Amino acid sequence: MAPTGFQYIQIAFTLALAFLSGLSACFTLWVIPLLQLPRVPAQAKAAELTHLVTLGGRYLQPSSRMLGAASVGFTAWSYAVGNDLWGYYLLCFALLIPIAVWEIYMIFPINDRVAEMDQQMMKGGGEALNAEQERELSRLLDRWTKMHTVRFVLPGLAAIVSASAMSC
Repeated sequence: MAPTGFQYIQIAFTLALAFLSGLSACFTLWVIPLLQLPRVPAQAKAAELTHLVTLGGRYLQPSSRMLGAASVGFTAWSYAVGNDLWGYYLLCFALLIPIAVWEIYMIFPINDRVAEMDQQMMKGGGEALNAEQERELSRLLDRWTKMHTVRFVLPGLAAIVSASAMSC
């Protein structure tokens, strides 16, 4: 039996969730630890995280929103046609929606503070941070890493749920 259009969309949705999860995991498990190496100057740490956050806002946030909307669409469609898969996609939505709230309260304040530090260094002609500010930046990067874990775990779980729905 040939796959249906819906099955192709299911595959694309599942792969998009897995990609989003993997990309977010790279930030947390690879990029930020590289920035935290002792030889990386504070100016580079702040500038790189600020740039990373800018790119994330440009590409990851819209894609996250689209995936959340897609999960609602899958839920509604599955329910409307009497397909038992609606519960899987409702669970995907339930896993994705808290990410936005988590980002607003747990990650964005860190992003904003690091951006302030970056602006401070740029206005000062690239002057280095003092020792206390460098410690604060290090703590902010550590906290960002911990808080950002949610950003890859929940879409990863949603990808697993979506893959499970495809096997039904």
